[in-house]
Amino acid sequence: MTSPSKDAVPTVSAVIPSYNYGAYVGKAIDSVLKQTHPNVECIVVDDGSTDNTREVVAAYGERVRYIYQKNAGLPDARNTGVKAALGEFVGFLDSDDEWEPNFVQVALDYFNKLPHDFGVVACRSTQVGSDGQPLGLKRLLPDVDEEVGLTGLIFRTRFFPSAVVARKSAVVEAGYFDPNYVSEDRDMWIRIAERNRVFIHGQRLVLIRKHPTNMSKNAASMKEKIKRTIIKSYRAYPKLRWRIFFWLHVWSFFYFQSGWTYYDQGKRLTAIGELLKSLLLWPFYTRPRLVNEPALFRLRALARFILRSPST
Repeated sequence: MTSPSKDAVPTVSAVIPSYNYGAYVGKAIDSVLKQTHPNVECIVVDDGSTDNTREVVAAYGERVRYIYQKNAGLPDARNTGVKAALGEFVGFLDSDDEWEPNFVQVALDYFNKLPHDFGVVACRSTQVGSDGQPLGLKRLLPDVDEEVGLTGLIFRTRFFPSAVVARKSAVVEAGYFDPNYVSEDRDMWIRIAERNRVFIHGQRLVLIRKHPTNMSKNAASMKEKIKRTIIKSYRAYPKLRWRIFFWLHVWSFFYFQSGWTYYDQGKRLTAIGELLKSLLLWPFYTRPRLVNEPALFRLRALARFILRSPST
């Protein structure tokens, strides 16, 4: 990436929150500095790390803006980065993920083509292991361009935070990331969709790293955060409350995903219980591919939970 002059206002500010991820944050920074778009600033918000994060970032000198704060959690660290950002657009890159070199440029190309009321452009992603090698995960949905609305974002997670470039104004108007006990990224896209439109394009331009220290590995914590996000959305949008079948779908899919998280953590009985709740709430999906799942996906999962031990 060609470094912008000191007088240039960056088009996009890449916000990288980091807490004790010194082993990965350098790769995230490198992916920002390699962007083909010439006017990107890189901001690392160190959320009270006790490892070598400061030393890793210091090695990049003036190419990276380093902000240290006492540990306050991921949403607060993201908010610190947004408030410090000089760009019209903000990209959210977790410190263990990476952007492909054309990630920013493609997002800006879409913003230039789309109406101004689009507040978010996200992309598809590739999940990789600790070694950076792609994981063999199912891909039943086509990688197409699509707009996703409020109910689609409430129903399920549609993209990772590292896959997002947003107008800074859209984040500010939505009230920043919620530091309370919710799934703060999903909650943010839902609130942005109240006022702005959200677009997902079909290119896979972000690497999502899966490793043993991912925060999403804590099944109970993730379940509670997502549950609170759904409840918050239910209370926030009275006009949607009468859509009983929609909310049954939401909770059914929530328990299905919760079951998989518990299973991956080795808690088979809890996983089976979550899956049974999902089946009771909504017994049969007529179009499972719309949630990127095969036919009879919950019965398949139930058989797996009962017959096979998790690999973790």
